[in-house]
Amino acid sequence: MPTQLSGSRVLVTGGTGMIGVPLCRRLVAAGADVHAVARRARKVSEPGLRLHCGDLTDDTIARRIFAEVRPDYVVDLAAAVEGSQKLDKARDIFLGTLLPSVNLVTEACRLTTLRRFIHIGSFIMRPGPDNVAPCPYGSAKQAAEAYLHTCSLLYELRVVYLNPSYVYGPGPSDPNRIIPYLISHLLAGKVARIGSGSRITDWLYVEDCVDAIVAALVRDGIEGASIDIGQGRGVSVAEIARFLEAELEGSGRVEIGAIDDRVAEEPRIVDTNAAIESLGWQASTQLEEGLRLTVAYWREELAR
Repeated sequence: MPTQLSGSRVLVTGGTGMIGVPLCRRLVAAGADVHAVARRARKVSEPGLRLHCGDLTDDTIARRIFAEVRPDYVVDLAAAVEGSQKLDKARDIFLGTLLPSVNLVTEACRLTTLRRFIHIGSFIMRPGPDNVAPCPYGSAKQAAEAYLHTCSLLYELRVVYLNPSYVYGPGPSDPNRIIPYLISHLLAGKVARIGSGSRITDWLYVEDCVDAIVAALVRDGIEGASIDIGQGRGVSVAEIARFLEAELEGSGRVEIGAIDDRVAEEPRIVDTNAAIESLGWQASTQLEEGLRLTVAYWREELAR
């Protein structure tokens, strides 16, 4: 556990989400004074964690929280994490992802004592060959990153850009994301209907993602670096579906090819060399192990 964070104030937006919960737990264990931001009040079970409620799309909320916390470090996880390509959701996803980052970065630039700002982007939502992101969430991440680059240039904001691949694992998550969707339907004895399943993705277990974020907080000399983080292994959605179906044999089933595939999505596999060199980090959780841990979490959640 890194000792550099002991006594430091760390602000984590999206602190009650799938990545935020284990990250806050890890930071508290490291001796940091951890402040999490969530849109709605929730019961916090982690001793030593302080929760601030507010919608960061409102710049006055961001200003108030920064004035109260005056953080040494910021980890920006807040976003409308939904990969939908539907028009009726596009505006809300785009603004719900972009505005929290813009408001947070603006306040961070005012705080001259801030040591580091960790921006969580998205490797799998990066532009394809035509330089266009395949969904509103991805284009919002692009826009937020562009604003950060400008603020870093003009106002000397010390930023590290982390771009995780598809993060999965135990913890609160949108039930429509592919892995929670598959598991919840199979556990309930239902039919999970997916597209061709041919899309190849790099799947990153949540605790490995947390390890990378902690490394980015404490590693010297990496300001301005943009680092892709993933396992470096491409596995198709169909392979994931078949593994889960076999793991939960006798429950529901997966119907492959039942719906149309998403548009304009390219295979995404991380080159892990930059993370090894810059962070001294490498994913350690094998996909099969991570999926079993995720199944165990959802089995317990759905039994409540």
